[in-house]
Amino acid sequence: MFRRLLYGMGSIARGRVTFCLIAVGAGICGVVLRCSSLGRSLWLDEAWAANAASAHSLAGIFYYDAWLNTCPPLFLLLVRIAVTVFGLSNTVLRLVPSAMGILAGLFMLLFALRILLRQYALLAFVLFVFSPTAVNYSRELKQYSAEAAATTAILLACAVYIEKASARRFWLLVATVTVGLLVGYGIAFLLPGIALMIWLCPVRGGISTKAGVYLSGRFARAFLFAAIAGGILIGEYCVFVIPNSPAILRAAWAGKNAHVQSFAILAASESYKFIGELPLNHRFQQQSIRLTVVGFTIIVGLALAWFRFRKGRRKWLEIQIVCLLPCLLIIICDWFSWYPFTERTSLFALPCLIALLISSLQLMSFLLLKRHRDQVRPFLDVMVLGAIIITLIAGRGQNYRLIDPVEDMDGAVSFLHAHVQPQDFLWVHASCSEAFKLYARMSNWRDAPARFGHTAWPCCARGIPASVIERSSEALVRNDFGNALPSNFAGRVWLLYTISVAGDPQTMQTILRERGCTETPTRPPAFIKIAVASFDCETRDATSSTVH
Repeated sequence: MFRRLLYGMGSIARGRVTFCLIAVGAGICGVVLRCSSLGRSLWLDEAWAANAASAHSLAGIFYYDAWLNTCPPLFLLLVRIAVTVFGLSNTVLRLVPSAMGILAGLFMLLFALRILLRQYALLAFVLFVFSPTAVNYSRELKQYSAEAAATTAILLACAVYIEKASARRFWLLVATVTVGLLVGYGIAFLLPGIALMIWLCPVRGGISTKAGVYLSGRFARAFLFAAIAGGILIGEYCVFVIPNSPAILRAAWAGKNAHVQSFAILAASESYKFIGELPLNHRFQQQSIRLTVVGFTIIVGLALAWFRFRKGRRKWLEIQIVCLLPCLLIIICDWFSWYPFTERTSLFALPCLIALLISSLQLMSFLLLKRHRDQVRPFLDVMVLGAIIITLIAGRGQNYRLIDPVEDMDGAVSFLHAHVQPQDFLWVHASCSEAFKLYARMSNWRDAPARFGHTAWPCCARGIPASVIERSSEALVRNDFGNALPSNFAGRVWLLYTISVAGDPQTMQTILRERGCTETPTRPPAFIKIAVASFDCETRDATSSTVH
């Protein structure tokens, strides 16, 4: 009875109907998640990207005059096209990241179906679609969801090439990598693995099978790919990265791991954070459990792939190489302070981690099925279905919540637009100048009486030395704000700043009180991480006569 029930459940678990129902449901949920909360206010980094993408000239997009632009060129062009077609708004600005997140999920499913059995492909798809990191950066105006989409598209092109290494599929792979490099700088980490995969993959279609020609075909293609992709990467680095390279960021990278004693500790720590991007059940949150289970699975999978490669079955090792090297390289580059490992900068490698993990699970299942296929298969099918359901529940719990703005500059500027008069004095702190410019444009507030501060610059303003970034003092604020506000000003003074700025707001308010200004009795409403203050000022003469 139990055996019959197990066989029935196994049949349902690996059935086409079950796959379609879960895949469609997960896909719809993934689209809804990536399209929710797009209209919320942009925060500082997003505002910089928005101003660059909507600059008045093409040169202004790539070399924005107020900010060192770290977004890739094709990503900015796609955002500009969206703004040109649909207009400037929070939702439109986030359309490209959202669409890229949806495409990433679709490409991930197609790639997984190319290399995995149906139920394992579904598990890989669900892990990616419900990843909190992948969902969050699909709703933010940054390039990281585009990098994930480029990775999944490249992995799909690699799987197609592995099936049949024809010349046409080789050029399809080259074209996909070219577009990927233009949409995300992190794609550079995939290049060594792809070149090695091309070298390992037997060349087919129109090339002689003689040993010399056979090897020269593989070597030639690997060399040609490396030359084309490397040339594009070098050109992109020279044209776009170097002119927009903030020295303060490089200094921050250099000091990021200064306290880490060894590479092994760093690798373990970052591997733990990397695995944390998966939608895991709360019972699987302990660091030691994560690293042990996932690390053991991947190591066993690599060993099994190597054994199969030795027997002439090359597919699995080639896939494992393409997926493993980017994960290792970003950790190594972080150790040498060449590229930072963070949640968002490592998102491009998340599809590689998932493919590495699930392909290893499938290889382990092949080993178990080798001798006891009839008894073990239904049990494994039910376990995989259970893992899919647990992932769906965990992913839904981690992602279904209201998304508040990081900084509600939209609400603050709307309030100021409604209350600030042309004769008022509006002081915009350097920490929110870019966001103010964006929302003043959105609300068509062309005559805003705004003056912009020059202390405590956020990273990374163009033309501002790294030594000045985030530097401030009472003397600097008095020289900046105190000199900008006329000594005999009579009227209302408005202050706009982020609450994370330390010292500057207090100094500005002290200056106003020293000049006889008083804070208005009715305080402006509170905005998320944004502060608005207003003071009523009289001339010194008028103040003196009132006192006497």
